[in-house]
Amino acid sequence: LLPRWVAAASVGGCCLGGWFLPRWVVAASVGGCCLGGWLLPRWVIAASVGDCCLDGWLLPRWVVAASVGGCCLGG
Repeated sequence: LLPRWVAAASVGGCCLGGWFLPRWVVAASVGGCCLGGWLLPRWVIAASVGDCCLDGWLLPRWVVAASVGGCCLGG
């Protein structure tokens, strides 16, 4: 049994329906990302935080702009 925060801190994934999902699985299957052990779909990220997901990582807008030179649209 992995609490959400352990999953988030140690492996960098998140929990969905009692299953542990690594970041890349989340990115590939759901198109979202993990934040604090929670699974956040792209549209939730875009609507609530205004950021986006890259390979299962949550990237704030300014990080995207600075490092990747792109922008976030719909997560």
